[in-house]
Amino acid sequence: MTYPQMEEALLSHLGPQYSADDWKDARDALFSGDGNDSIALANLLALKARYMPQASDGPSKMMHPAKASPAGAFPFILDEAEEGDDEDEDEDEEGDGDGDHRARRRQANPFIDDQAGEDEDDSLFDDETGSEDGIMRLQNMTCLTGPSAKDTLAVAIDKIFVKFGEKNISSSKGRLSYRAARFPDTSKSRTYLLHVHRTATPYIAEHLSSKGFSVIVSAWVPGQLLSVKQYLLILDEEFGVVKHSNLKLPNPSWVRIKHGKYKGDIGYVFDSEQSTGFVVVLIPPREFPYSMPHGSKVLLDRSRLPNDNRVSDIIHDEKFLRVGDAVRVLRGELYSKIGTVVSTDYIFEIDLRLKDLERIFRVGDTVRVVAGSYLGVEGHIIQIFDDICHVCQAVSKEELQVSKYYLECCSLNHTLHLRLPIQQKFEPFPDCDSIQVGDEIKVLAGEHMGKYGVIEWFPVGDTQLWFRDANPIFTGDDISTLPLIKVTATFVRQTHIAQTMKFMRERGYDVRPGDFVSVARGPEYQTKGVVQSVDFRKAHLTLLSEGNASLIDVPIGFVMKLSNADLDSLKEIIGQEVLIVGGDWKGFRATLYGLGSDLCTVAVHGQARITLKNQDIVTSYGMRLNGAILEAPDLASFCEMRKRSYLPSPHQRNITPPERFPPASRTDSSLSSPNMWTTWNTSAEGIHIADNPSSSAHPSSSTFDPWTLNAQDIQDNIRANSEELWDSGPLPWLMSREFSSTFLKHHAVLKVSPSFMGGRLHKRFVFTAVPDPFCSTNGPAPTGCISAFCTSNSAGAALQHYHIPAKDLHLAPPRKKNQRCLVLDGDSRGQIVTVAKCNAKKNTIDVITGTTFFTLRFDQICMVEQGHDFP
Repeated sequence: MTYPQMEEALLSHLGPQYSADDWKDARDALFSGDGNDSIALANLLALKARYMPQASDGPSKMMHPAKASPAGAFPFILDEAEEGDDEDEDEDEEGDGDGDHRARRRQANPFIDDQAGEDEDDSLFDDETGSEDGIMRLQNMTCLTGPSAKDTLAVAIDKIFVKFGEKNISSSKGRLSYRAARFPDTSKSRTYLLHVHRTATPYIAEHLSSKGFSVIVSAWVPGQLLSVKQYLLILDEEFGVVKHSNLKLPNPSWVRIKHGKYKGDIGYVFDSEQSTGFVVVLIPPREFPYSMPHGSKVLLDRSRLPNDNRVSDIIHDEKFLRVGDAVRVLRGELYSKIGTVVSTDYIFEIDLRLKDLERIFRVGDTVRVVAGSYLGVEGHIIQIFDDICHVCQAVSKEELQVSKYYLECCSLNHTLHLRLPIQQKFEPFPDCDSIQVGDEIKVLAGEHMGKYGVIEWFPVGDTQLWFRDANPIFTGDDISTLPLIKVTATFVRQTHIAQTMKFMRERGYDVRPGDFVSVARGPEYQTKGVVQSVDFRKAHLTLLSEGNASLIDVPIGFVMKLSNADLDSLKEIIGQEVLIVGGDWKGFRATLYGLGSDLCTVAVHGQARITLKNQDIVTSYGMRLNGAILEAPDLASFCEMRKRSYLPSPHQRNITPPERFPPASRTDSSLSSPNMWTTWNTSAEGIHIADNPSSSAHPSSSTFDPWTLNAQDIQDNIRANSEELWDSGPLPWLMSREFSSTFLKHHAVLKVSPSFMGGRLHKRFVFTAVPDPFCSTNGPAPTGCISAFCTSNSAGAALQHYHIPAKDLHLAPPRKKNQRCLVLDGDSRGQIVTVAKCNAKKNTIDVITGTTFFTLRFDQICMVEQGHDFP
C-alpha cells in the first residue's frame, strides 16, 4: 500500500472524525520499516500499547524499573504490582522476553499511577507514607512545577480510567487499576486550567459538571476549561471595614485629589476627624460666588522692551525645542534616530540631553526666521543643503538662503510683524462721566419728576438741558413730534450711557483711519462718517461727516464703531505706481508689491525692495495706504510733488537746413568782425543755428572749410542719430519710450538664446518685470540688460529673477488662439490684440477686431500677459 492509498483508506474508514495531525504517529510507524513489514508492524504495536493500554488474562508480569530499564527511563511510572504477586515477579525475571515486552506495553501513560488495586482508593495516602519503598517510588516521580491537581480531580480522572478498563478488559487477579498521581504539594482551593482537543471539550465538560465541578469554557481560546472549586463571598460589613481601614490622614498634611471636579489639585488637610467619612481640605476654588473678569492679562509691556535685533538674540536659542518639532538624536543608544518632541517638561529623568539633539527640517515645511538679517521673514523650505535652507518667501516669492539654526516651524495664518511694536507707553485719558447729549436720563425732582428720555441739547456751561419724554404711553411711535422739555441739570440722573470705544491695555483704542463710526455722545450726537485721522495722545479722532462733508473732531470715547476699514480695496493697487510722501525716500515714485496692516513693501524704480509705513505712501488719487484721505494743504503739496517728479518733454530739434544767401565777396573785415561767433547759441536741447552771413559758403566753391557748418553736416547728424537709436539692441521697441505705458501693466513674453547661462533657459519663456522692465527684486538691471523672471524647476516652483542681456532675447511667437499680442508695426501699432488663428507654418496670425480682419507676421507682434497674473 502506498502513502496516498493509506490516506484514502483512513479517510473512508473514519469519515469526518479523521484528523491528519492525530494519525501522524500511526502513519510514521506504518512506513518506518523501509520495506520490512515485521519492523513496521512491531512499531505499530508499540504505538498502540503506548496509547491503548490493555490488561492480560493471566497474572500481570511487571518489570521493576530499577532492573529492567535504565535509570530515569520512565520517571512518571509507579510500576508496582498488587500483594501476592512477588512470586510471579521472580518467575517473570527468569522467563523469556515476552513478559518484559508486555510489561513495557502496559506503560501507556507516563502520568498514570498503576500500583494500587480496585479497593485501595481510601488507603492511598497510607501506602504513600507507610513504607520506605513508597517514599522512594514517589521520589522517582517527576513533580510538576507550579499548582498541582486537586485530590478530588485526581479521583475523578481515576474513575474515568477504571470505567474504560472495565469495558475493554475482563477482570482478573493480576489486573492493574490506573490512578492519577498525587503529589504532596496539593492545595485545597484552586482553579484548574485544562487544555483538551476541541472535539473532546463537550464530553469532558459534561463529565466534570456531573461530578459537581463548576466548569467554564473559554470563549476566546478553544479547548480551555476553567474549573472553579469554591467562591468566597465577603460580607458588606467586612468590606466596609477593609475599605475604611486607612481613612484617617495625618493632620496637617498635603494631599492630591484623584477624582471629581478638583481632580489633580493639591490641597491642605486641616481637619481629618470626620465621622461622616469625609475630610475637610483647603483648596483654591474653581467657581466664585461673584462674576470674574474674562480675557487675557498682560504681564509684560512690550513697548518697554528694546526695539532692535538684541531682542531676537535674547529670546532665541538654537537648542530650544518646542512640542511638535522633528529632531534627530546625535549621541547615545538612539543615535541617528528621528522622532517628534511630544513633551519638553518630562517628569522622569532620561539619558538624552538637549545638546544631543538637533532640530531637523524637511522640504515643504513652513518656517519663520527668528534671528539674523532676515528676522521675521516667513515662507516654506524648497531646498536643503547641509546647514543652509533655501526659503521661498511667502509674500514676494523671493528665494533666501538662511541657516537652519535661525529657523523655527510656524504657520502662515497671521499677519507678518518684522519687529516689535515701537508704540510708546502712555496713559489714557479718564472716561468722561459728565452728562452729555445722547445720554438717557430720568428726572428726579420738579414738575417733570418721573419722566425720562434722551438729551437733545445741553449747551456748554449752561445749567439747563432739553430732552423729549420717551414714555411710549404719551409719545406713541413718533417721538420727534413732541416738544422739548427743559429741566435743570441737577434734577436729572443718568440711567444709560451708550457703549462707546474703551481703552484696552493690550490693544489701546481699536480704531484706525478708514473705519466707519457714529458719534454716540456729545455735541455732535448722531453724526456718522469715515475716520480720517486718529490722535492717540489726545484720545481724539477726526471724521468726515457724511451729511455735510465737514471734518469733525471728537473724543474717541464719544464714538462707536459701525464697521472696520475695508483693506481689501487697497489690494487692487498692488503692482501699481505710488508716491512716497514721508521718510527718507520722500518725493520718490515707487511700485507697491505688498501691503500689511502697518507696513508695506515698495520698490523705488531702479532700487531693491524696501519696507515703509503705510501712512508714508499715497496712491495716485491722494489716499494714504492707512485709509486716510489727504487734506487740502497736503493734497496741494502732493500734486506739486507729483508734478515735479515728471521731467518735461524736450523741445523738438529743428532739423531745417539754414537759409541760403547769395554769394558775396569775402573781406578781411568780415573775418575779423566781433559778431562772428555771437550767432551760435548752445543750449541743453541742442545747437540752434541762427542767421549768420559768415556761416554759409559758396555752393560752387571747391574749397572745403571744416570749421563751417553746412546743410550736409546737419543731415549726416540726423541720419547718425537715427541709426544709433535703431541699433541700440535687438529689441529697439522695448528700449524706446513708445511702449513704456503698455509694459507698466503687461509682461512681454520672450525667449532666451542658448548663449545665456549655457542654454539653461533656452527652451523656456521668460517674462519682463512690471511696471519697470529694467528693475526687479534683484535691483536695477545693468546697462543693456532687461529684468525678467521665470518659474524654477526645483521643489516649490519659486520665481527666479534674472538680468538678461538684450542681445540674448528674441520674440516668443504665439502658439494658439486667444493669446494676446502687442502690435509692433503696421496700422495697429501699439495696440494689444487677441489671436483669432495662429498659422505656425506661415509664421502669421489672423486678428479680428470688430469688423476688421487682418494678418500679421510673427516679427510684427510680441506676445504679452496681464501683469496681475503673476506675483
